[in-house]
Amino acid sequence: MSSLQRRARLAPPHQAGVPSREPAAEPTLDRHIADEVMKDIIDWRFEPGHWIRERRIAERFGVSHGPVREAFRHLSREGFVEIVPWRGARVIQLELHRVHDVLELQKVLFGTVCRLSAERFPAEDAEGLLRLLQRYDTCVRNTTDTVEHNRVALIVGSYICDRCGSALAVELLTRVARLARWQHHLMRHELVAHLQPGLGMISAAQFRKTGLAIIARDGYEAENAAQEMIASTQFYMDMVIDAQLAAESQRPKLRQRRSPARKAG
Repeated sequence: MSSLQRRARLAPPHQAGVPSREPAAEPTLDRHIADEVMKDIIDWRFEPGHWIRERRIAERFGVSHGPVREAFRHLSREGFVEIVPWRGARVIQLELHRVHDVLELQKVLFGTVCRLSAERFPAEDAEGLLRLLQRYDTCVRNTTDTVEHNRVALIVGSYICDRCGSALAVELLTRVARLARWQHHLMRHELVAHLQPGLGMISAAQFRKTGLAIIARDGYEAENAAQEMIASTQFYMDMVIDAQLAAESQRPKLRQRRSPARKAG
């Protein structure tokens, strides 16, 4: 048994972006590999369009090609890569419709989770949620790194998810949240970066509004506030994608070399 196989067996339960209170099964070897490669994709160590070679991943983890192929299938089902026979897996491109669709789903699912949490929120947990909201507010004031903002926001979101009482809602949100976190690197674009810290402070105010509605057990207000917060992110990501498409259209296209025509007879 390889060292990776031993680590996979001894690894803590798989956490899929948003932790729940239910214990998860230990990851299999292929799932462990998929999770590690997924981290590389989410953190943009493998950027959109990057080829991930099967042989290199097998060498990296000291395993045969079988678990790597299955890991690639996991990543494909999660929406991070496309598998090309005989070549490996390629990280998908961030296209406008794809980015927009992911955030539409996150908006609906997180809004639903916040409404359910508001309906079931324990009064004794209010102080903990307020502390986390203050942590997020401090984060957006102290750094303009939107990826760090997103990391802290996920901690707040996890706290809310753990109190919604719906394992299915959390499971669906988890999958979408991973893709949204990957896409969030777009917020580092210069079009958005120069709007900081003001944009982050607006986000913190929207998150606090959501949290206060949950504590007040106002499900309708919690759902609306959560959706407004994600809609704001959606607006700026759409703007970045539009700018990238415009820049791409302005680049000169390489002319294809024509082969010389054959002389007749």
